[in-house]
Amino acid sequence: MISVLTPTCRLDGLLLVEKALKRQTVEFEWVIGSATMPHNVSIPFTWVEDPPKKEGDYWTVYKTYNKMVKQAKGELVVSIQDYTYFNPDALEKFLFHYQQEPKTIVTGVGNKYTDES
Repeated sequence: MISVLTPTCRLDGLLLVEKALKRQTVEFEWVIGSATMPHNVSIPFTWVEDPPKKEGDYWTVYKTYNKMVKQAKGELVVSIQDYTYFNPDALEKFLFHYQQEPKTIVTGVGNKYTDES
């Protein structure tokens, strides 16, 4: 199984990722890191609360990623940014390359702010 991690501070950015995830051909879990619980997505996900920052706090997205990785149950972890669309076989290709050489870092580029149209 693949764990898809998506940190976001704008919940509307999850809709394009969800649209792409619905078309995937392999089993996955979706882990979302955000300040508030997403209510605008329809597929199952695990929510990792990333509370709003207080003035003076030092914050980087890596803190959110660390929290999400701790919740991930997949053998392969893939990071997908919010507002990103990707092909229906994207996760399958990631898994294929991972299975061929598990010590290799597999990366890819999605189409930020777009979809199949």
